[in-house]
Amino acid sequence: LMLYNAEDKNTASAWYLIHARNIDVMMDSTQYGNLASVYLPVGIELPEGVTAHQGRMENEELVLTEIENTVPAHTGMVLKGNSKICSLPITTASIPSIEGNELCGSSVFFTKENGTSIFMLETNDGNALFNLFADSVIPGNKAYLNGREIVAPNGIGLRFDDATGITQMEADSSKSSITYDLMGRKVNQPKKGVYVQNGQKI
Repeated sequence: LMLYNAEDKNTASAWYLIHARNIDVMMDSTQYGNLASVYLPVGIELPEGVTAHQGRMENEELVLTEIENTVPAHTGMVLKGNSKICSLPITTASIPSIEGNELCGSSVFFTKENGTSIFMLETNDGNALFNLFADSVIPGNKAYLNGREIVAPNGIGLRFDDATGITQMEADSSKSSITYDLMGRKVNQPKKGVYVQNGQKI
């Protein structure tokens, strides 16, 4: 909104429109890092230092699984980033929809129906959880959980499903401990990466 020469803001010259290339999202500091719940009417690319997560309920927790590289329009997500503001590049590329995501949203504010339970991301004193939303007007561009079948008087905890490899190994002295890289070369002191030992990837 631009006011030229103190003109009335309702005149045509009061408005200056530019093409949006990015959407800036404010994030809150939590024990998991900086978080925000988002639902957008456009597809986005994920910049470096920002991850997007879809959600599913599991044992009274919201399990958040990372979405790779791009997020389609009309997808509820939890963003996790390094800074307090993340700038999300808008993309017009065709992105397939995400299956199994229980996070919903709306691009506009709306009034929830009586008896409807909606859980939204709440951050207080560094804590983060999806809590029962008490107001009757649901804000636009925010992700939420439809709580029809959820009973969580103390809120829904978050669990980031970041497991990407083996979390525990037990030594087996009956087998050879020779380690090879993926090119078949013997490795004496393996560093972080994928190797082959006893015919198994480790």
